[in-house]
Amino acid sequence: MLPCKRDLTMTAAYRINGKIRFEGVADKSLRGKIVRVYEIATDEMVARTWVRRDGTWWADSSTEGSRYHWLTKFVAEAERAQSRWRRLGQAVAIRGRKPVLTGSRSNARVRSQRTRVQVKVSGDSRDGLVVGLQTGCLREEVVDKLKLRTGPEGVATISLPRPDKGDPYAIYRVRTDDGWKISPPIVIKPSIFD
Repeated sequence: MLPCKRDLTMTAAYRINGKIRFEGVADKSLRGKIVRVYEIATDEMVARTWVRRDGTWWADSSTEGSRYHWLTKFVAEAERAQSRWRRLGQAVAIRGRKPVLTGSRSNARVRSQRTRVQVKVSGDSRDGLVVGLQTGCLREEVVDKLKLRTGPEGVATISLPRPDKGDPYAIYRVRTDDGWKISPPIVIKPSIFD
Protein backbone atom coordinates (compact mmCIF):
# COMPACT_ATOMS: atom_id res chain seq x y z
CA MET A 1 0.00 0.00 0.00
CA LEU A 2 1.35 3.42 -0.90
CA PRO A 3 0.82 6.14 1.70
CA CYS A 4 -1.93 8.58 0.64
CA LYS A 5 -2.46 6.93 -2.76
CA ARG A 6 0.49 8.61 -4.44
CA ASP A 7 2.40 6.78 -7.16
CA LEU A 8 5.70 7.93 -5.63
CA THR A 9 6.46 8.47 -1.95
CA MET A 10 9.63 9.62 -0.23
CA THR A 11 9.39 7.90 3.15
CA ALA A 12 12.58 9.18 4.78
CA ALA A 13 15.48 11.60 4.48
CA TYR A 14 18.20 11.27 7.12
CA ARG A 15 21.93 11.70 7.71
CA ILE A 16 24.15 8.62 7.81
CA ASN A 17 27.94 8.27 7.49
CA GLY A 18 28.45 11.83 6.20
CA LYS A 19 25.75 11.50 3.53
CA ILE A 20 22.01 11.97 3.26
CA ARG A 21 19.99 8.82 2.64
CA PHE A 22 16.68 9.10 0.80
CA GLU A 23 14.24 6.17 0.90
CA GLY A 24 10.87 5.63 -0.68
CA VAL A 25 8.31 3.42 -2.37
CA ALA A 26 6.60 3.57 -5.75
CA ASP A 27 3.65 2.11 -7.60
CA LYS A 28 4.36 -1.02 -9.66
CA SER A 29 3.89 1.05 -12.84
CA LEU A 30 7.16 2.85 -11.98
CA ARG A 31 9.34 -0.28 -11.57
CA GLY A 32 12.68 0.27 -13.29
CA LYS A 33 12.05 4.00 -13.77
CA ILE A 34 14.58 6.65 -12.73
CA VAL A 35 13.89 8.56 -9.49
CA ARG A 36 15.44 12.00 -9.07
CA VAL A 37 15.61 13.79 -5.72
CA TYR A 38 15.70 17.61 -5.65
CA GLU A 39 16.31 20.18 -2.95
CA ILE A 40 13.20 22.35 -3.14
CA ALA A 41 14.81 25.74 -2.34
CA THR A 42 17.41 25.51 -5.13
CA ASP A 43 15.70 23.03 -7.49
CA GLU A 44 19.08 21.24 -7.59
CA MET A 45 19.08 17.49 -8.24
CA VAL A 46 20.94 15.94 -5.30
CA ALA A 47 20.44 12.19 -5.89
CA ARG A 48 19.37 9.74 -8.57
CA THR A 49 18.39 6.07 -8.45
CA TRP A 50 15.76 3.67 -9.85
CA VAL A 51 12.70 1.86 -8.53
CA ARG A 52 13.48 -1.78 -7.64
CA ARG A 53 11.24 -4.70 -8.59
CA ASP A 54 9.69 -4.75 -5.12
CA GLY A 55 8.64 -1.08 -5.44
CA THR A 56 11.27 0.36 -3.09
CA TRP A 57 13.97 2.88 -3.93
CA TRP A 58 16.86 4.54 -2.07
CA ALA A 59 19.72 6.86 -2.88
CA ASP A 60 22.59 8.56 -1.06
CA SER A 61 23.68 12.15 -1.58
CA SER A 62 27.01 13.65 -0.60
CA THR A 63 26.84 16.60 1.79
CA GLU A 64 30.23 17.93 0.74
CA GLY A 65 29.95 21.61 -0.16
CA SER A 66 26.29 21.74 0.93
CA ARG A 67 24.84 23.43 3.97
CA TYR A 68 21.76 21.37 4.66
CA HIS A 69 19.97 21.94 7.97
CA TRP A 70 17.03 20.24 9.64
CA LEU A 71 14.48 22.42 7.78
CA THR A 72 15.88 21.63 4.31
CA LYS A 73 13.12 20.14 2.14
CA PHE A 74 13.49 17.53 -0.59
CA VAL A 75 11.11 16.08 -3.18
CA ALA A 76 11.37 13.02 -5.45
CA GLU A 77 10.19 12.70 -9.06
CA ALA A 78 9.83 9.74 -11.43
CA GLU A 79 8.17 10.02 -14.83
CA ARG A 80 5.20 12.34 -14.11
CA ALA A 81 4.86 11.30 -10.46
CA GLN A 82 6.04 13.52 -7.63
CA SER A 83 6.30 12.78 -3.92
CA ARG A 84 5.32 15.09 -1.11
CA TRP A 85 8.27 17.01 0.28
CA ARG A 86 10.20 15.60 3.19
CA ARG A 87 12.31 17.60 5.67
CA LEU A 88 15.73 16.46 6.74
CA GLY A 89 14.77 16.93 10.40
CA GLN A 90 11.94 14.91 11.98
CA ALA A 91 10.55 14.75 15.53
CA VAL A 92 11.27 11.00 15.48
CA ALA A 93 14.02 10.58 12.89
CA ILE A 94 15.47 7.45 11.32
CA ARG A 95 19.20 7.21 12.10
CA GLY A 96 19.98 4.02 10.25
CA ARG A 97 18.89 0.52 9.31
CA LYS A 98 20.63 -2.82 8.91
CA PRO A 99 19.52 -6.39 8.36
CA VAL A 100 19.87 -8.56 11.44
CA LEU A 101 22.70 -11.01 10.70
CA THR A 102 22.58 -14.68 11.64
CA GLY A 103 25.51 -16.99 12.34
CA SER A 104 28.85 -16.19 13.92
CA ARG A 105 30.56 -12.84 13.36
CA SER A 106 33.12 -14.38 11.02
CA ASN A 107 30.49 -16.31 9.04
CA ALA A 108 27.47 -13.99 9.25
CA ARG A 109 24.82 -14.24 6.57
CA VAL A 110 21.92 -11.97 5.77
CA ARG A 111 19.23 -14.65 6.03
CA SER A 112 17.33 -12.92 8.76
CA GLN A 113 13.62 -12.23 8.76
CA ARG A 114 14.20 -8.97 10.65
CA THR A 115 15.58 -5.47 10.04
CA ARG A 116 17.17 -3.37 12.78
CA VAL A 117 16.16 0.31 12.68
CA GLN A 118 17.63 3.03 14.87
CA VAL A 119 15.50 6.11 15.64
CA LYS A 120 16.25 9.37 17.45
CA VAL A 121 13.61 11.44 19.21
CA SER A 122 14.23 15.20 19.10
CA GLY A 123 15.55 16.53 22.40
CA ASP A 124 17.92 14.72 24.72
CA SER A 125 15.65 12.90 27.14
CA ARG A 126 14.32 9.39 27.73
CA ASP A 127 10.99 8.86 25.99
CA GLY A 128 8.49 6.03 25.88
CA LEU A 129 7.90 4.87 22.31
CA VAL A 130 5.11 2.93 20.61
CA VAL A 131 5.89 1.03 17.39
CA GLY A 132 2.94 0.34 15.10
CA LEU A 133 2.24 -1.23 11.72
CA GLN A 134 0.57 1.29 9.41
CA THR A 135 -2.67 -0.15 7.99
CA GLY A 136 -4.14 2.81 6.09
CA CYS A 137 -3.31 6.07 4.38
CA LEU A 138 -3.10 8.23 7.50
CA ARG A 139 -0.19 8.13 9.91
CA GLU A 140 -2.65 7.59 12.76
CA GLU A 141 -3.99 4.39 11.16
CA VAL A 142 -1.67 1.93 12.87
CA VAL A 143 -1.89 -1.29 14.85
CA ASP A 144 0.37 -1.02 17.88
CA LYS A 145 2.96 -3.81 17.99
CA LEU A 146 5.36 -3.00 20.83
CA LYS A 147 6.46 -0.44 23.40
CA LEU A 148 9.99 0.50 24.47
CA ARG A 149 12.03 3.35 25.92
CA THR A 150 14.83 5.38 24.40
CA GLY A 151 18.24 5.72 25.97
CA PRO A 152 19.26 8.94 27.76
CA GLU A 153 20.15 10.63 24.43
CA GLY A 154 16.73 9.85 22.92
CA VAL A 155 17.95 6.95 20.74
CA ALA A 156 16.30 3.52 20.43
CA THR A 157 17.07 0.48 18.29
CA ILE A 158 14.11 -1.58 17.11
CA SER A 159 14.12 -5.01 15.45
CA LEU A 160 11.21 -5.20 12.98
CA PRO A 161 9.96 -8.35 11.22
CA ARG A 162 10.29 -8.49 7.45
CA PRO A 163 7.24 -9.55 5.42
CA ASP A 164 7.42 -13.01 3.85
CA LYS A 165 8.96 -13.41 0.40
CA GLY A 166 6.41 -12.40 -2.23
CA ASP A 167 4.38 -10.21 0.16
CA PRO A 168 4.35 -6.42 -0.23
CA TYR A 169 6.60 -4.26 1.95
CA ALA A 170 5.41 -3.24 5.42
CA ILE A 171 5.19 0.32 6.72
CA TYR A 172 5.84 1.05 10.40
CA ARG A 173 5.53 4.23 12.45
CA VAL A 174 7.22 5.07 15.74
CA ARG A 175 5.62 7.65 18.02
CA THR A 176 6.17 8.90 21.55
CA ASP A 177 3.71 7.40 23.99
CA ASP A 178 2.06 10.81 24.44
CA GLY A 179 1.44 10.97 20.65
CA TRP A 180 3.16 14.36 20.20
CA LYS A 181 6.06 13.12 18.07
CA ILE A 182 5.85 10.65 15.19
CA SER A 183 8.28 9.21 12.68
CA PRO A 184 8.03 9.28 8.91
CA PRO A 185 6.94 5.96 7.38
CA ILE A 186 9.55 3.24 7.96
CA VAL A 187 9.43 0.86 4.99
CA ILE A 188 10.55 -2.72 5.62
CA LYS A 189 11.21 -4.78 2.50
CA PRO A 190 10.07 -8.39 2.26
CA SER A 191 12.51 -11.22 2.82
CA ILE A 192 14.35 -12.62 -0.20
CA PHE A 193 14.48 -16.06 1.42
CA ASP A 194 11.73 -18.64 1.94
